[in-house]
Amino acid sequence: YVASFPFIINQTAANVWHQSIYNSYEGNNYWCANEDGNGYNNEWVQYLDTPTIFIPENSELSVDMTWNIEPWQGAEVSGTCVDGWDQANVQISTNGGQSFEILHGSTIYDFECGYGSVFNGYSGMPGWGGYRDWHDVSFNLSHYANENIIIRFAFYSDPAVTNLGFQIDNIKISQNHTGNYIFLDDAENEMLM
Repeated sequence: YVASFPFIINQTAANVWHQSIYNSYEGNNYWCANEDGNGYNNEWVQYLDTPTIFIPENSELSVDMTWNIEPWQGAEVSGTCVDGWDQANVQISTNGGQSFEILHGSTIYDFECGYGSVFNGYSGMPGWGGYRDWHDVSFNLSHYANENIIIRFAFYSDPAVTNLGFQIDNIKISQNHTGNYIFLDDAENEMLM
């Protein structure tokens, strides 16, 4: 499922996504935070993108994720749509990265309009916040069959309160649940992100 509103987004700061063993699920993972263990900073816009991938019919994205982000409950900013604070989400592009749309998966977003995106000048986007331990999230890519796509793992933080960040591992795109991967990056040897 994809939100009906496309939006243009550009990264506004140096990319801090990196390979790490910190709080690992298995082996290395990709962590959006400072390696010193202090987590992420305020006012961040951070992206981790796949290369362009051709998607055959009946394909699915699966990724292991964990996050320890500012709690989202009670968020409200006068004059805005805000119902969450700092946020992580997954996005997809079908035009070579010129624009992206929100990609919805098996773990429902916690809120619809995060201050992390609004504060940084973007349309309010859904996102995850608070704490969630390692778990698998899957995304049906059938809508994108026979297209070239880019998957983006995105993180946005507002001007106050930080935590440990957003981590992902075992990024897999497969067809018909066969175990034959169209794309695979486990943050170990050949990193493709």
